[in-house]
Amino acid sequence: MHHYSLFGGTLRSTVTLPDFTPCRRRAATWTFRVDEARGPRLPELLPRELLGTIITPDCAVGLLRTGSGLRLRHRCAGSYDISADGRDVAWRPVRGAIPELACIDLVARVMPVALHAGGAFCLHGSAVVVNGIGLGFVADSGVGKSTISVALRRAGALMVSDDVLITETTDSGVRLRPGFARPRLRSDVAGVLLDDGEPFVDAIDGKHVIRDLDDASLGAEEAVPLSTVYVLRPVSRRESQRAVRRVALPPTAATLALIRFAKVGPLLGGSEGGVVLRRAAAFAAAVRVYDLHVVRDLARLDDVAYQLLAWHGAHALAPAV
Repeated sequence: MHHYSLFGGTLRSTVTLPDFTPCRRRAATWTFRVDEARGPRLPELLPRELLGTIITPDCAVGLLRTGSGLRLRHRCAGSYDISADGRDVAWRPVRGAIPELACIDLVARVMPVALHAGGAFCLHGSAVVVNGIGLGFVADSGVGKSTISVALRRAGALMVSDDVLITETTDSGVRLRPGFARPRLRSDVAGVLLDDGEPFVDAIDGKHVIRDLDDASLGAEEAVPLSTVYVLRPVSRRESQRAVRRVALPPTAATLALIRFAKVGPLLGGSEGGVVLRRAAAFAAAVRVYDLHVVRDLARLDDVAYQLLAWHGAHALAPAV
């Protein structure tokens, strides 16, 4: 068995997952294993409800409810049976599937579904910590979540997660869990934000994936309070002379924005749609949500970062050098 530190817990896996951070053997929060069984499934694993689908020209993904939990079906990788509490995942790969596919699926889809089953609210976003408080950034792919988070990291913030923002609502408020901090940057952004010699690998989509962020990750593997979520709204230089401005969203608009950027939201329909709505509403009641209008100008990223730090009482953080 392999053990990895992930999302503030420990993932025990029968499959080697090279993109994850190994850790000492300890009690597992989640277990990931390959299901070698062939032939018909047991009655409790038979599909009972199709919750949602994501279909692209190259692939299709669907989420179903079964008698014992949830099943994520990925045409290219196989199917993942997720227990009702989200703690156990069994992968039945399609012929020719490779472990790298499972690694990508785990971060992008499987673990967000498992965390949802366990009670978390997962957003498509990145997050940093400033003065012990979490800040989240949500948006569609390619809008600049990673860019702003890395710019804040350069300015002194701690980067906690990229692409998947995991939160949990408690009696004392919403807390942000440590995530998977391997930001993906376009080549032009990487040229501006990466320090000389900072290690990265090229992804198949042409983006630069920063590696070895242990020094910039959340030191203790514990959740921190989440105070604010920003919904990114890029504007052109013609539309605004200011590098960044924010507009507070009322609770209803905030709830709708959070639902829109729920991670794997298109899969969580049917009987799970109401669960997502309730969690989003509880989240919006406890956390400040703003539209963040950011000018599309890489030369002004430092201005954006320092304004965000100022809004959150971090004037004393050392500037990037």
